[in-house]
Amino acid sequence: MNFRIPILFFFLFIAIQLQAQTSCTAPGQNPSTAFPVCGTSVFTQTTVPICGGKPMPFAGCQNDGLTDVNPFWYKFTCYKSGTLGFLITPKDLGDDYDWELYDITGRAPNDVYTNSNLVVSNNWSGETGLTGASSAGSQTFVCGGTGKPLFSKMPDLQEGHDYLILISHFTQSQSGYTLSFGGGTAVITDDKLPALEKVDATCGGDVLRLQLNKKMKCSSITTSGSEFYIMPAVANVTASTAFGCSNGFDSDSLLLQLSGFLPPGNYMLHIKKGSDGNTILDYCDRPIPETDALSFTVTPRIPTPMDSIAPLKCAPQQVRLVFEKPLLCSSIAANGSDFSINGTYPVSIASAAGSCNGTPGVTSEILINFSAPLQVAGNFNIVLKTGTDGNTLFNECGEQTPVGSSLAFSVADTVNA
Repeated sequence: MNFRIPILFFFLFIAIQLQAQTSCTAPGQNPSTAFPVCGTSVFTQTTVPICGGKPMPFAGCQNDGLTDVNPFWYKFTCYKSGTLGFLITPKDLGDDYDWELYDITGRAPNDVYTNSNLVVSNNWSGETGLTGASSAGSQTFVCGGTGKPLFSKMPDLQEGHDYLILISHFTQSQSGYTLSFGGGTAVITDDKLPALEKVDATCGGDVLRLQLNKKMKCSSITTSGSEFYIMPAVANVTASTAFGCSNGFDSDSLLLQLSGFLPPGNYMLHIKKGSDGNTILDYCDRPIPETDALSFTVTPRIPTPMDSIAPLKCAPQQVRLVFEKPLLCSSIAANGSDFSINGTYPVSIASAAGSCNGTPGVTSEILINFSAPLQVAGNFNIVLKTGTDGNTLFNECGEQTPVGSSLAFSVADTVNA
């Protein structure tokens, strides 16, 4: 008997499987980067990159070998319980599209690859053409294979729950599709209208931190900040950075760079249509009204004072200085020469360092280390002075804390049995 042909087919099958399981890198092709969607808009995918092949667990179709073939993912929240109706329309009606709906409330998006209990509804029919969930469907779950219905029964959604939809393009082509919602009673459109929520100026007065009232489309925010202007027109907005847009689709926080420093005073931040023809849009393409505006105040720049000392341990060998406003880490002399200690008996400072692992470049506390633990009772003062780096301490506005600023602390005697 000749075993070469079966073995050849075996390795060919393995090669095809390995080739199919390729990483998806385009935005929206993984659960963690799912497109946010809205119940009132039609979403168009012009091309479908060839990738995927990860197994999709579902107990009812465990023998079908379901995988996320050339996938795209969409996310939404249910704002009113009811049924969900939607339609997937291939640009080429000869293409086979499949889908699966997951409830990921309180779960990590990638849990869909390991937890079959997250599946709410699906349709893996091997037929081609329109597919989705509608009143024409009679089954909640449709497993793979030809002769299966292309429409599933509309699934029930629960208010306040978060959902993911996987759209899998079984046909190995680049033709796209449209996704639209309708026919169901559930509400997946946020009724909160988009708006500006809060703005404040950094102490330097040349950067504004803007908070929106919800996450909105990154694609509607220009990097030039052309949607914003300030009154009185002391400076212009020259750049806008939206947090989360470098690897996502939505943001609710922006940094606006100004062309110059604003003098202390009261100002208004206004929004207008930017160079892209709109203000800022939510998932449903609703714009922030041009009538929206926020007030903010620029305060005079002042040094950061010596604030407080954290509670000491027994026989302390270090003290932790706490500051109300951040200081520049680069202004702290590592050898501790920014500080001196006077008091009941001599204390030698070995080093000093800020907690600079949080917000880059700044710290709200400084740890001062002594050469030896303080085991004898005494009263002391930590005094700020010019260090070997040529300065005391600078805050993020470039203001230097004055020489001679001090804080007092006391040490209790240790008990020697």
